[in-house]
Amino acid sequence: MLKPGLVMKQSVHHGRVERTLFTGSDWHLIRDCPAPLLLVKDPARLASPRVLVCVDPQHLHDKPALLDHQLLASASLLNARLGGEVHALHVFALPHPIAVIGDAYVASAGMVPDDETLEAANKSLRELLAAHPAVRDHAHLRVGVPAQDIVSEALALEADIVVMGAVSRRRLERWFIGNTAETVLDRLPCNVWVEKPAVA
Repeated sequence: MLKPGLVMKQSVHHGRVERTLFTGSDWHLIRDCPAPLLLVKDPARLASPRVLVCVDPQHLHDKPALLDHQLLASASLLNARLGGEVHALHVFALPHPIAVIGDAYVASAGMVPDDETLEAANKSLRELLAAHPAVRDHAHLRVGVPAQDIVSEALALEADIVVMGAVSRRRLERWFIGNTAETVLDRLPCNVWVEKPAVA
């Protein structure tokens, strides 16, 4: 049985209607492919790429703790093979308190975190990157909405590859990267690398 170390696939933009009515092959692969997956939108950008790794060192989004290290190691390997540079991004999501209006639950404006909370996020990011010296000088912390800020940072850095993790929810018995990453995938003009936690 073939056990590839990497699966590459050409990826195209999916409109909102397509995402709502259909499940594209990209999403089947994200859920079912056991190997790292490189969705190629622009092959020319694979030469000496600027790689942006999306990490969650505080595991606020239920990501396995070792996955961030795995993603950074994969990005460093890409860098060693292709040249370029590696950046790490942690988007600290603004909490949205819920207000009840009639029978509807409405998320009110995001609450800006205090200095102590931001320092804890910075500390977690620094501790994560301590094991990845090549990335230490390219660490980025944003406070906001992940679906927006990942795209904004990728565009600002002119990233050629965005590296993201895929996580599993047992109750769904499938792999996925969530609504945030679905939005990000179709808004990014660059290539996207998706990887699942290594199986022990």
